Amino acid sequence: MTVEPTRVRVIVRWGDRILMVQHSDADGRFWILPGGGVKPGETLEEAARREVYEEAGARCHILRRLDLPAGVDGMAGYGLFLGSVDTDVLEPTGTGYEVVVHAAAWQQVSDTDPIGPLTPRLWSPIAPVFKEILSG
Repeated sequence: MTVEPTRVRVIVRWGDRILMVQHSDADGRFWILPGGGVKPGETLEEAARREVYEEAGARCHILRRLDLPAGVDGMAGYGLFLGSVDTDVLEPTGTGYEVVVHAAAWQQVSDTDPIGPLTPRLWSPIAPVFKEILSG
């Protein structure tokens, strides 16, 4: 039996870059894909659009749901989506945050830096997904 996710993460591409947001915890600041919890009565797609808007200030269109790569730690209970935006201007709204978003940026992803500034021990398995998205 498959359990429906209660949280979302969104991969948004702009050219050869991927949208990431900077959060912090007790260990300091870190970069992550935009996303968060699904509110009561909200679909996964609605949550994905809202989270991109709240954390990055960009209106997001959900293109499709993606398979979560095996081995991506810290994403149990998450749905992963591919989204697009109409602008590269990022202006977090400052509303709805459960956590502080320090920055939103288009991060370079390449063959030599396949996950950009994401934490390798948590995110290395997502590199093939980024490569596929950036080549398509």
